[in-house]
Amino acid sequence: MVGPRPIFYKVPVTQDLVSYLSTGQYPSQPTIVQRLVPPVADKEAYMVHGMNPLADRRVVFRCLKAMGALL
Repeated sequence: MVGPRPIFYKVPVTQDLVSYLSTGQYPSQPTIVQRLVPPVADKEAYMVHGMNPLADRRVVFRCLKAMGALL
């Protein structure tokens, strides 16, 4: 790997999930985690070079900004 290559995850944290995890138990309902690999032009090159190409960096920062709205 030459450069950082962020991948974003959205994990819904419910009170039930917190309760189960704090007691070391498995939750009764599955937790569905969403994953976002930034939509860069060449995903294979992204996995090798990360954000080094400026165009990929712009895409990653747009994704980061969009994810910030979910917090």
